[in-house]
Amino acid sequence: MIEKPTRTLTSGLYDPQAVIDWADDKVAEGKLDDAQRGFYKNLYDAAVKAINDPDTHWVKLGYIEDRTYKHYRHPGQAVMVWKKFSGPLEVALLANDRTYEPDAMIFDKYREKGSSRRVAYGFYDPFKLYDQAQAEKAFQQAAEAKAEAIDPAEAAFQRDIAGFMQ
Repeated sequence: MIEKPTRTLTSGLYDPQAVIDWADDKVAEGKLDDAQRGFYKNLYDAAVKAINDPDTHWVKLGYIEDRTYKHYRHPGQAVMVWKKFSGPLEVALLANDRTYEPDAMIFDKYREKGSSRRVAYGFYDPFKLYDQAQAEKAFQQAAEAKAEAIDPAEAAFQRDIAGFMQ
């Protein structure tokens, strides 16, 4: 049964201009090539297009990074988050020329201002493994409840009959 995600990614969210400035600096340092910079430029352009929509309240971009390895940022992997006035928070995770959208975004109700807890987290479960695990758990609980509801004398009778039938 699956209770925890198999992969968790964390990303800070930044102003789109800060992301393209970072990419330009890394190209100047020789740490990103032109194709990698092009990825961030396309992301920046998408953010500008979104922010120019009158229904968009704000847009933020983030890097996918490995914090266990000196904050290594994975080239070609990023997140774009935007809030529309008329609707919910929108999120797109970009990785390896594909776009993934979470099935649900949930705000962390235990976060306190100034704490290091996440603001929100998303679920991406294309194979519905979480739903399957929950259904299996409910089925198991129902089976256990039914087993407990059987009269002990009836259970003993069924065991005796089963022994005679062999």
